[in-house]
Amino acid sequence: MKAFLGRLPDAAAEGDVPADPALAALIDHTAAMYAQAITDSTRAAYARRWTLFEEWCATQELASLPAAPEAVMLYLTTTVGTKAYSLPTIRGWVAAINRVHIEAGLPAPGMDPGVTLLMRGLSRSQRPRPPHPSMSALKIAEVRTVCELLDRHARRPIDLRDRAVLALHRVGLGDGEIARLRLQDVEIGSARALVTVRATERTPPREVILRHGPKTGPDPLEALTQFVELRGTEPGHLFVSSAAHRHQRPLSAKGIYSIRHSRSGALSSHPESPELDEVIDVLGRDDSEVLRDKALILLGFAGAFRRVDLVRLRWSDITLKSNGLLVLVRHSKTDQAGRGRSVGIPRGQSEVTCPVRAVLAWRGRCEQRFGADRLSDLPCFVRVGRSGRLGTDPLTPEALAYLVRRRAEQAGLEGRWGGRSLRAGFISTAADLDIPLHKIARQSGHATLDSLIRYIRADDPFRANPADRLGL
Repeated sequence: MKAFLGRLPDAAAEGDVPADPALAALIDHTAAMYAQAITDSTRAAYARRWTLFEEWCATQELASLPAAPEAVMLYLTTTVGTKAYSLPTIRGWVAAINRVHIEAGLPAPGMDPGVTLLMRGLSRSQRPRPPHPSMSALKIAEVRTVCELLDRHARRPIDLRDRAVLALHRVGLGDGEIARLRLQDVEIGSARALVTVRATERTPPREVILRHGPKTGPDPLEALTQFVELRGTEPGHLFVSSAAHRHQRPLSAKGIYSIRHSRSGALSSHPESPELDEVIDVLGRDDSEVLRDKALILLGFAGAFRRVDLVRLRWSDITLKSNGLLVLVRHSKTDQAGRGRSVGIPRGQSEVTCPVRAVLAWRGRCEQRFGADRLSDLPCFVRVGRSGRLGTDPLTPEALAYLVRRRAEQAGLEGRWGGRSLRAGFISTAADLDIPLHKIARQSGHATLDSLIRYIRADDPFRANPADRLGL
């Protein structure tokens, strides 16, 4: 491209830049459009491969630009002879060499008939590598199992503990007083709870009564009652460190203070001036990480989305309709030009596995944290911190793969799980139900049926076997 632009009339001799500012601006705009023919990741891969070829040519005292077809043939043969690279990797090297030559306005040496014949010979001489074990498909039965697990773990013990801490602080107990409480200091009744604060050298004992709060706000009595029921009857300090610690220990006043401030800053919609009632209310709902994971798994399954397309979604891409969600995929592997496509996500028949219900529940948590006005500019699926704080950066495809694998293993499912398990699960489940392939491809966004078929996991070779219908 540089060589082509340099041949334009009135170009400056020393820098190949036209003297006319309007023409220079047009050239810059044309070069930008030309560069968008390939993605940034592909361009970076080409750059790495070109550097290897350039270094090899330098050691062999051969020209790399322009490169003779014979030099390319020698490079490929030498590299394959020393390292067992796969044929797709070798084709990638040829593509990189061709691209650099094309952008320099030179003939692509990889298009030479000699290089084409060499590639055919390399394909015959190479031993096929053993295939990697395919990613297991998270079919509808497995999806339901994972969702049931998430529903059971929607209320974490640590959230109930911290909610009780905040409820006691709300009725006037200090950090030191909360840390000194023991199980026998709390008497729970149907309409109230009596908390006896132990005396110290400087303060006398006192009693604090917790009652049910208003219907529109958090209920301190309920918060304390739920935690005491979870705590059990074993005597000792009321509040201890998380079960994640190797040895549980009583929380100190400093630990109580840390819980209050970390939770208030993480869960309030106004971290600068957090409202205690709001934080207590959030801790009384389902865990943020559970809400996110359930929404991500169900949406990824129902839309048969690729990993990268799923984590790229922003809230502005999801629209609520009367019969479900309409999801706009702006870019994808088969839509590099960014024309976009809309994917319908119908409402589920079961509350446990309804993708619309799960996404709206997660959206509600995000709206509470960021506000409805700001939400449209943010990614749908973000990181959740240890204290429940929602980040603003999207999950990576690798984080998505880890998330699916972790939840599947927690549910006791055996298999090789990852981000592609959702896409493969939808396609395999739809194929099991004898849904036509072209309709499956329309939902999954596959350009060809050949690539779609590779996602189908046939667990039972006798199911829908055509030999069964031949009258044998």
